[in-house]
Amino acid sequence: MELLLSLPELPSLELRVVDIVSDDRLFERYAQCIPVLAAGGEELTSPITATTLRTWLDQRVLPQG
Repeated sequence: MELLLSLPELPSLELRVVDIVSDDRLFERYAQCIPVLAAGGEELTSPITATTLRTWLDQRVLPQG
């Protein structure tokens, strides 16, 4: 979350934190790969580095240009 919050482009993104503990289906799916980011039907799962985060966001989410 710290990596994500450190991005200067963050104000243009809508973020939603989901607590998977309260949903058995989500817990079963994601318990071993937290953290998970999702955008446009695609997911980025742990381990997430600054480089993989930047590349993933640039390709899917952040406005170009």
